Amino acid sequence: MLSSIPACVKAVLVAGCLGRVVEAWDAYQTIIPNGKMVMRNGQSWLAVGHVSADTGGDRNPFGVAFASAGYEWNADLCKQDSDGDGQTNGHELGDPDCVWMPDGSAGAPFRDIDISHPGFADSKTGASGGGGFGGLFGGGDDVGSGEVEKDGLPRAGVAVTAIALGAAVLAFARQV
Repeated sequence: MLSSIPACVKAVLVAGCLGRVVEAWDAYQTIIPNGKMVMRNGQSWLAVGHVSADTGGDRNPFGVAFASAGYEWNADLCKQDSDGDGQTNGHELGDPDCVWMPDGSAGAPFRDIDISHPGFADSKTGASGGGGFGGLFGGGDDVGSGEVEKDGLPRAGVAVTAIALGAAVLAFARQV
């Protein structure tokens, strides 16, 4: 029966099915931090919850945990180490403090570089820590928090972090 279907019709049917799969991955990618930036061994991994990078298939340990969490990013899923590599899912996905929210209400993820795969133990991020840029540069020291003045006016809820980069020191403020 399939042999009687013209090749162009088969191509349209296959493309339509694949389009739906890509739409599903896209939807899931937007509800985990940096879902579109996950890398494993230098390869972009579109199907983050699956064993195959771009065709899905069976779920990897993160995919199993994500399904168990009701397909929602939450603090419990964030704090898990689904692949057993010693890094939490949140740390690997750039949300080490487990504060990112899909609706954007908590702002961007802490980090959007060096995103590793939370479903494979052979994929680990080189970033460390959380809270400010310290995770990107191997740690930072909070040198103050609470009220910081700007133009002589106190600003509550700000922490200042200083990071030594050789002879230079990078300082920044972040909302706490």
